[in-house]
Amino acid sequence: MAARILLADDDATVLLTVRHAMEAKGLEVVGEAKDGTEALELARSLRPDVLVIDLSMPGLDGAEVIATIGPELPGTQVVVFSGADERVQTGVRRYVDKADGFPALVDAVQQIT
Repeated sequence: MAARILLADDDATVLLTVRHAMEAKGLEVVGEAKDGTEALELARSLRPDVLVIDLSMPGLDGAEVIATIGPELPGTQVVVFSGADERVQTGVRRYVDKADGFPALVDAVQQIT
C-alpha cells in the first residue's frame, strides 16, 4: 500500500508542482493545505502517513502544526520543505531546502515511506 501524503504550503504553484512530482513517482497525495490551520484540520481528518509542510505559512506556522500533530498523530512522519532558515528540533523526519528542488523532496519522501 502506498504512503498517503498531505501537502501544506501557501504557494499554489508549489503545491501543484509537488503534487505532480509525487504522483509521477507513484506517491499518493491525499490532500493539500494552503495554510497551517487547514493543514492541521486535514491532518486530523485524513491521518496521512507523511506530512510535507512549509514552515512559513499564514495562520498557524509550520512549527506550530508540527508541535500539535506530533502527540496527536505519532504515525505521521513530517518532511519540512522550506526556504526558511529556522529549524524545528522535534517531530521532523527530514528537512529539504526549497533551493534543492522538487526531486530532492520526492527522494526524501521515498526514503521514509
